Amino acid sequence: MTSEPAATHPVVRLLAVGAVCLVLLGLAVPVGLRATAAVTAARFLAEFLTEGRRPWLSSVTPAPSRETLTLAPAGRADLWRPGTPPPHRGLVLVHGLTPEGKDDPRLAWAARLLARAGLAVLVPDLPAMRSQRLRPDDAAVVAGAITRLAADPRIHPGGLAVVAVSVGAAPALAAAGEAAAARHVRLVVALGGYADARELVRYFTTGHYAFGEVSGRVRHDPALAQAFVAANLDLVRD
Repeated sequence: MTSEPAATHPVVRLLAVGAVCLVLLGLAVPVGLRATAAVTAARFLAEFLTEGRRPWLSSVTPAPSRETLTLAPAGRADLWRPGTPPPHRGLVLVHGLTPEGKDDPRLAWAARLLARAGLAVLVPDLPAMRSQRLRPDDAAVVAGAITRLAADPRIHPGGLAVVAVSVGAAPALAAAGEAAAARHVRLVVALGGYADARELVRYFTTGHYAFGEVSGRVRHDPALAQAFVAANLDLVRD
């Protein structure tokens, strides 16, 4: 996977996702069920933050199911359903730059654990992100995932959450702003996203970063930078 900014350092990401899930589980349910949701959230956090070394949630919940769906107008996605009776709250989980896309082992593990927590998790496969290309086409895939999950009769009608990791924030936010998908979205959370595409490209290619008074440089594997440039050469003007 291409190197990512410090904001997406594994520890930071784990804490951020844990906080997000605590909100989703604790606040997106009726008041009478929030105590149960809080316990589930605590079990989720313990297992997630220890990367499975403390399986406090998996040990007390049924295994979720995994189904690969075809999206309209084009695309594929994996739907992870809880092993408990429906309806379930829906969540669309959007990956960042990774050649494995929806099949990234870390992403699949997170989706499976979220499903154990009671969420139906749809993970779309983004072709441009898989090939390390920053393109608006991926937004259509995310929008298709949102409308597909919202149309599922086993999903709670109260609206979906969209959680995007790293540069996956761009297609996620663009999709959530489209009229067909926006009416189904209750919450969008971007973890380690970016505010300026030019700065993002500068970081990936040179390791330099700057935001306000904060600046610096990290060392990249030259092969990763070269791969990113090669994948996006069509954007370079003659």
